[in-house]
Amino acid sequence: MQALIELLTNQLNIDSAQAEGCLGAIAKLAQDKLGSADFSQLTDAIPDFDTLAANSPEAESGALGGLFGSAMSAFGGEGAGNIAQLVGMFDKVGLDADMVTKFAPIVMQFVEEQGGEGAMGLLKKLF
Repeated sequence: MQALIELLTNQLNIDSAQAEGCLGAIAKLAQDKLGSADFSQLTDAIPDFDTLAANSPEAESGALGGLFGSAMSAFGGEGAGNIAQLVGMFDKVGLDADMVTKFAPIVMQFVEEQGGEGAMGLLKKLF
Protein backbone atom coordinates (compact mmCIF):
# COMPACT_ATOMS: atom_id res chain seq x y z
CA MET A 1 0.00 0.00 0.00
CA GLN A 2 2.80 2.39 0.86
CA ALA A 3 4.25 2.04 -2.65
CA LEU A 4 0.96 3.15 -4.20
CA ILE A 5 0.61 6.07 -1.78
CA GLU A 6 4.15 7.22 -2.62
CA LEU A 7 3.45 6.87 -6.33
CA LEU A 8 0.33 9.02 -6.03
CA THR A 9 1.96 11.69 -3.86
CA ASN A 10 4.92 11.98 -6.23
CA GLN A 11 2.94 12.03 -9.48
CA LEU A 12 0.03 14.18 -8.34
CA ASN A 13 1.75 16.51 -5.86
CA ILE A 14 -0.64 15.66 -3.04
CA ASP A 15 0.07 14.66 0.53
CA SER A 16 -0.15 11.13 1.86
CA ALA A 17 -3.38 11.80 3.80
CA GLN A 18 -5.06 12.95 0.58
CA ALA A 19 -3.74 9.93 -1.32
CA GLU A 20 -4.96 7.59 1.40
CA GLY A 21 -8.36 9.28 1.58
CA CYS A 22 -8.85 9.06 -2.17
CA LEU A 23 -7.76 5.43 -2.25
CA GLY A 24 -10.26 4.84 0.52
CA ALA A 25 -12.96 6.46 -1.61
CA ILE A 26 -12.16 4.16 -4.52
CA ALA A 27 -12.00 1.15 -2.19
CA LYS A 28 -15.37 2.03 -0.64
CA LEU A 29 -16.94 2.43 -4.07
CA ALA A 30 -15.51 -0.93 -5.15
CA GLN A 31 -16.76 -2.58 -1.97
CA ASP A 32 -20.25 -1.12 -2.47
CA LYS A 33 -20.53 -1.86 -6.19
CA LEU A 34 -18.66 -5.14 -6.74
CA GLY A 35 -19.50 -8.52 -5.35
CA SER A 36 -17.48 -9.89 -2.46
CA ALA A 37 -15.45 -12.24 -4.70
CA ASP A 38 -14.48 -9.38 -6.99
CA PHE A 39 -13.64 -7.10 -4.09
CA SER A 40 -11.52 -9.88 -2.59
CA GLN A 41 -9.54 -10.04 -5.85
CA LEU A 42 -8.80 -6.33 -5.47
CA THR A 43 -7.71 -6.75 -1.85
CA ASP A 44 -5.27 -9.41 -3.06
CA ALA A 45 -3.82 -6.90 -5.55
CA ILE A 46 -3.78 -3.97 -3.11
CA PRO A 47 -2.97 -4.97 0.48
CA ASP A 48 -5.14 -3.15 3.05
CA PHE A 49 -7.67 -2.11 0.37
CA ASP A 50 -10.44 -3.32 2.67
CA THR A 51 -9.07 -1.26 5.56
CA LEU A 52 -9.02 1.81 3.34
CA ALA A 53 -12.65 1.18 2.41
CA ALA A 54 -13.63 1.09 6.07
CA ASN A 55 -11.86 4.40 6.72
CA SER A 56 -12.93 6.23 3.56
CA PRO A 57 -14.32 9.76 3.69
CA GLU A 58 -18.10 9.97 3.38
CA ALA A 59 -19.43 12.12 0.55
CA GLU A 60 -21.96 14.73 1.53
CA SER A 61 -25.09 14.90 -0.52
CA GLY A 62 -24.70 18.58 -1.15
CA ALA A 63 -24.69 20.96 -4.08
CA LEU A 64 -21.33 19.83 -5.46
CA GLY A 65 -22.30 16.20 -5.74
CA GLY A 66 -25.74 17.06 -7.06
CA LEU A 67 -24.46 19.44 -9.71
CA PHE A 68 -21.73 17.10 -10.83
CA GLY A 69 -24.10 14.15 -10.85
CA SER A 70 -26.54 16.08 -13.02
CA ALA A 71 -23.80 17.08 -15.42
CA MET A 72 -22.48 13.52 -15.61
CA SER A 73 -25.93 12.06 -16.23
CA ALA A 74 -25.62 13.28 -19.81
CA PHE A 75 -23.00 10.56 -20.29
CA GLY A 76 -25.38 7.93 -18.89
CA GLY A 77 -24.58 4.64 -17.25
CA GLU A 78 -23.62 3.73 -13.72
CA GLY A 79 -20.13 5.14 -14.21
CA ALA A 80 -21.51 8.68 -14.09
CA GLY A 81 -23.03 8.13 -10.66
CA ASN A 82 -19.88 6.44 -9.42
CA ILE A 83 -17.75 9.37 -10.54
CA ALA A 84 -20.11 11.82 -8.86
CA GLN A 85 -19.78 9.81 -5.63
CA LEU A 86 -15.98 9.89 -5.91
CA VAL A 87 -15.99 13.64 -6.52
CA GLY A 88 -17.86 14.14 -3.26
CA MET A 89 -15.40 11.94 -1.39
CA PHE A 90 -12.34 13.57 -2.99
CA ASP A 91 -13.75 16.96 -1.98
CA LYS A 92 -13.64 15.82 1.67
CA VAL A 93 -9.85 15.54 1.46
CA GLY A 94 -9.44 18.84 -0.38
CA LEU A 95 -9.16 17.65 -3.98
CA ASP A 96 -11.31 18.79 -6.89
CA ALA A 97 -13.21 16.86 -9.55
CA ASP A 98 -10.30 16.97 -12.00
CA MET A 99 -8.23 14.89 -9.61
CA VAL A 100 -10.56 11.88 -10.07
CA THR A 101 -9.50 11.64 -13.73
CA LYS A 102 -5.83 11.93 -12.79
CA PHE A 103 -6.05 9.47 -9.90
CA ALA A 104 -7.90 6.61 -11.60
CA PRO A 105 -5.31 5.76 -14.33
CA ILE A 106 -2.47 5.62 -11.80
CA VAL A 107 -4.44 3.32 -9.50
CA MET A 108 -5.56 1.11 -12.40
CA GLN A 109 -2.00 0.73 -13.69
CA PHE A 110 -0.78 -0.19 -10.20
CA VAL A 111 -3.58 -2.72 -9.77
CA GLU A 112 -2.79 -4.25 -13.16
CA GLU A 113 0.90 -4.58 -12.23
CA GLN A 114 0.07 -6.14 -8.85
CA GLY A 115 -3.03 -8.19 -9.64
CA GLY A 116 -3.15 -8.59 -13.42
CA GLU A 117 -5.63 -7.53 -16.05
CA GLY A 118 -8.51 -9.22 -14.26
CA ALA A 119 -8.13 -7.05 -11.19
CA MET A 120 -7.71 -3.92 -13.29
CA GLY A 121 -10.83 -4.83 -15.25
CA LEU A 122 -12.79 -4.86 -12.00
CA LEU A 123 -11.79 -1.27 -11.30
CA LYS A 124 -12.66 -0.27 -14.86
CA LYS A 125 -16.25 -1.39 -14.17
CA LEU A 126 -16.53 1.44 -11.67
CA PHE A 127 -15.64 4.17 -14.14
